[in-house]
Amino acid sequence: MRSKCNYFIAALVLAVLCGPACAAPKALRLAHVVNEQDSFHVCALKIKEVVEAESGGELTVDIFPNAKLGDERTLLENARMGVIDMAIITGGPIINFMPEFGIFDLPFLFRDEAHAYSVLDGELGQGILDRMDKVGWKGLAYGERGFRDLTNSKRPVVKPSDMAGLKIRLMENPIYVETFRALGANAVPMSWPETLTAL
Repeated sequence: MRSKCNYFIAALVLAVLCGPACAAPKALRLAHVVNEQDSFHVCALKIKEVVEAESGGELTVDIFPNAKLGDERTLLENARMGVIDMAIITGGPIINFMPEFGIFDLPFLFRDEAHAYSVLDGELGQGILDRMDKVGWKGLAYGERGFRDLTNSKRPVVKPSDMAGLKIRLMENPIYVETFRALGANAVPMSWPETLTAL
C-alpha cells in the first residue's frame, strides 16, 4: 500500500558536495546511491554536462550510481577525505556530521514548495551551505524530490494515527527516528543499500 504523507515535506533532499581534492584530478568522481532512473542521476548527468563544457574538456566527470562507492554516510566521509570529488546526498545523513543541518528535517517546517524554495534559496539556506566548509565539504545547491512517500504492506496512511505500529525504514537521522516514533511507528534507521535486502 502506497500513500502520500503530506506531514513531512522533503524539500531539502540533496546537497552536491565537493571534497578538498576537487580541483586536482582531471577525471572527477561523482557518486550517488540510487539508480539511473532517479532524479539524482538526472542531476548527475547535468553536472557532468556543465563541468565538462565549462572546463573546455579539461575536466571529465565519471558517475557512480547505485551505491557503487558506498552508502551516503560513506560518500560523505569519502568526499571529506578527497577519495571522491562530488556526491549527491539526501539531507538526512548530513546531520550526523553537521547537526545544524537538521533544522531542515523538522516536521511541518514548510507550508508548501514555494515557502521551502524561499528559505533554501535565501539567506538561511545559503548560510547552511557556507557552513559545510567547516566540515570539509563545499555545498553547491539544494534539490527537491517532492513530498515524502510512505509505503507499507499493511494499510493506507491518511492521518498520523494510521502509522501506529507500522515498522518503517528511515534514513539514519535522529530527527526522523524520533518524529516517526512520536507518531506511533516502529522506526527502523537503515541506509538505502540495506533496505531492499531488509524488505
